Amino acid sequence: MFVQKLESLRHCFQTKNVRAIKKLHAHLLRTGLLFISPGFESKLIFTYTTCLHRNNSKTLTLLLNRINPANPLPFNMILSDYCRNGFSFLALQTFYFMHAIGVPLDTYSFCCSSVASCSMKDVKFGAQIHFLVEKSGWLSSVFVGSALVELYAKLSLINDAAKMFDEIPVKNTVCANALLSGYGEANH
Repeated sequence: MFVQKLESLRHCFQTKNVRAIKKLHAHLLRTGLLFISPGFESKLIFTYTTCLHRNNSKTLTLLLNRINPANPLPFNMILSDYCRNGFSFLALQTFYFMHAIGVPLDTYSFCCSSVASCSMKDVKFGAQIHFLVEKSGWLSSVFVGSALVELYAKLSLINDAAKMFDEIPVKNTVCANALLSGYGEANH
């Protein structure tokens, strides 16, 4: 039955049928199926927000308010879905919402928000993410550091990318490639 409901949700997403999504949502609430998996709840929120209106902040906020803020997993799943599917604006709104209500930010949320910020070419939001990374102690993560190097490099802020690279305590090929790629793109 759970797989069938996932298929129904996927169909609603493909057809952008908001009425069918609401009907499915009501059924899931009545039967208790909505609470079987945090991933299912995340997929429902993703489907709602992407089918209603591309920048529907009010709906996103209403739906995110229903998730337990102590658990970052459903938020990170939504963040990831938005990034993967080209909804960077909604990804940044989700990240902002997470921070505002005290959801624990982790490597995953910082990396996804950096990707979204880069996609939006939003230097200011990227700098705010960098500040939060420093403030929360995640700068020691090579994954977060690499995401920030890539953010600055792709936004043609090569000096900031190099500075960020130097701040990463343990470097790997991912952060080195991000910096080298930035240097290559800046020279063209």
